[in-house]
Amino acid sequence: MTPLPSMAESTLATRYERPWDVRDLRECLFYHTMDLPGVGTVHGEWDLRHDLGRYLGGENLSDKLVLEIGPASGCLTFHMESMGANVTAVDVDETTAWDIVPRSGLNMTEALATRRAGARLLRNGFWFAYKQFHSRARVVYTNVYDLPPDIGNFDVAVLGMVLLHLRDPLLALSKCAEHANTLIVTELLPSGLSDQPVCRLLPSLDNPTYDTWWSISPAFLVQFLQVLGFPRIAVSSHSALFRGNDYPLYTVVASR
Repeated sequence: MTPLPSMAESTLATRYERPWDVRDLRECLFYHTMDLPGVGTVHGEWDLRHDLGRYLGGENLSDKLVLEIGPASGCLTFHMESMGANVTAVDVDETTAWDIVPRSGLNMTEALATRRAGARLLRNGFWFAYKQFHSRARVVYTNVYDLPPDIGNFDVAVLGMVLLHLRDPLLALSKCAEHANTLIVTELLPSGLSDQPVCRLLPSLDNPTYDTWWSISPAFLVQFLQVLGFPRIAVSSHSALFRGNDYPLYTVVASR
């Protein structure tokens, strides 16, 4: 595999996080169910284990430089490393405000504090698993809308169930497109949307969500990725378990 700089190396813009020394599972929260070496199964809301290959669009990531946006507990991070990929994972830093829906009556200060506390536990879970998997992935805590320009170029950028949580999913895609020749994007397969390029707003008077913005049709992503200059696009469908229930997903693989 292509050698990577030491985790301690950094530049003015891109600063790679030193691995955290997390030893206590009680200080961790896991978004994904994972089988940790030497520990056993830890349970999260999503269980992707039965179909990780299809979740990633069936792509061969061996010896590929991969930019992963939003690793959460690291399920995809460590799986892609097991495939032979060199992974740089990007997650939101603790000083960046989350893209919370500005609902009337919502105490934004409390909502942000709750999200940040949960994010800290998720990061602990990531770094606990990082050690168990003997990972070599690099981690950058920054804003996806403002990726450091010198973060480098990648063969592939992976956005797994990220866009629906972002206020500006098109800006996030555009930023990733500046750094990768292939984009792999996985989202919930929406019901009630046609094959038209539609991005439907989810928050409403009847839907109190404040951390999920969009239901995105596959055609929406295909059309925008073509606009960004990715002519070769494949769309596949599959499923994953969320809190024990099977949910339909789709993956778009777009290449230059």
